[in-house]
Amino acid sequence: MCGIEAARRGRRVIILEKNSAPAQKVLVSGGGNCNATNSLIDPERYACTNPRFVLSALSRFDYYSMLDFMSAHRVRYTEKENGKLFCTDGATALVTALLNQCKKHSVSLFTDQPVDGISIDDDMF
Repeated sequence: MCGIEAARRGRRVIILEKNSAPAQKVLVSGGGNCNATNSLIDPERYACTNPRFVLSALSRFDYYSMLDFMSAHRVRYTEKENGKLFCTDGATALVTALLNQCKKHSVSLFTDQPVDGISIDDDMF
């Protein structure tokens, strides 16, 4: 989602995925139905050394933002116990939507690419 949003804003995005296929954790989450979001999102439920970051992040992409994304890409969902939202047609539907958006916004995705560290060249910016 972050890569898609950055690309939408005109940034060049490269995603390095250590697994042989993208979104493996998404595909297995929620027993294969992907616990995509939660209607009971509350900043108090997040552990972070900078509480302002959580407030800032959630104000920019909240529960309704995820519902909008899912609806726009025809990913059906159902709400279950404790406000958990699961993909009705399985996690593959959400992964397909994410990959389609990556392609649409020219996000470069490379699999089998573990990252051991990052160095930044000042000339890059």
